[in-house]
Amino acid sequence: MVFYVLISVVFIAELVIAWAVISHFIKWGKTFREVSNFLEEARPQIKSIAETNRKISEQLVELAPIWVDNVKNAFTNFALKNIKSLLVSSLCFVIGKKIGNKMLKNK
Repeated sequence: MVFYVLISVVFIAELVIAWAVISHFIKWGKTFREVSNFLEEARPQIKSIAETNRKISEQLVELAPIWVDNVKNAFTNFALKNIKSLLVSSLCFVIGKKIGNKMLKNK
C-alpha cells in the first residue's frame, strides 16, 4: 500500500515538473517570436545604422594615421622647446657660476 502511495506521489511530482518545463518553453517561444518580429520590423533601420557605422569607421581608418602624426609632431615640438629652454637655463647657470667664482677670486 505504501509503495503505491509513493509511486503516485512521484508520478504527480513528475507531472508538476513537466508542466513547469512546458509552460516555460511556451513563454520562451512567445518571447523569441516577439524578438524575431521586432528584428524583422527594425531590419531596414539596423541596416542603415550599420552602413553609417561602416562609413564612419572607414573615415577613422583614413584619419587615424594623420592624427597620430600630428600628435607625434606636437610632442616633438613640445619636447624640443623644453630641451632648448633647459639647455639655455643650464648654460646661463654655469656661466653665472663661473663669473661669480671669478669675481670672488678677484676680491
